[in-house]
Amino acid sequence: MEISGASLYEVNQQLSAQEKVMGPKQRDYWYTDIRIWFRDNKNYFMLLCHDRRDFTLFRVTESPADAATALFECIDNRG
Repeated sequence: MEISGASLYEVNQQLSAQEKVMGPKQRDYWYTDIRIWFRDNKNYFMLLCHDRRDFTLFRVTESPADAATALFECIDNRG
């Protein structure tokens, strides 16, 4: 898909700016979903913030619940 005058990154920035803050029910849903995903895909994962040129690397070894908790703590701290 081609968009004239804007890069895909710029379009994604605009779409992200319109997103609503996650409520408690959505957070619980995503926490469970992410924990299951971490359980099934033990490996390394990166949370990237392109605008800040900043990243956090996660290594899931034995506890997908701990990895999901760490991810959400990181998201809470970043805003």
